[in-house]
Amino acid sequence: MLEINAEWQHHRSAIPNDIMVEFIYDIDRISTHLKLVVEELRNNAPNGLSSTALVNRMRLLDSLDYYANRKVFPTNTYHSQRTPYFIDNYGVHCAVGYLIAKSGHQDLANQISQDNRLCLLFACHNNELF
Repeated sequence: MLEINAEWQHHRSAIPNDIMVEFIYDIDRISTHLKLVVEELRNNAPNGLSSTALVNRMRLLDSLDYYANRKVFPTNTYHSQRTPYFIDNYGVHCAVGYLIAKSGHQDLANQISQDNRLCLLFACHNNELF
């Protein structure tokens, strides 16, 4: 899983250690990464969250799980290397942009995308979601 995202080194207990993971398609790599992120975040909620915050957290994790299962991710049309886009030319959001929009702040997601088209904000670069 470290090939998917180096941040997994900080969450080794969440890495499936009994299987070899190989991906033919990048969308499967991204989807698997996000599903593991959802599982890790569901199992490790921060202490001290209010009941409202916990409900909102679970709702957004459900949204992220849906996003991962749908396998519709931004398309890189301008770079030869893997370069994540916050919102691509087709209006498809990266995972962070999607969560911002789902939380009722599409205007903020649009502004972030306008200011910085590449997914470099909010630790989104290299698909880091921790």
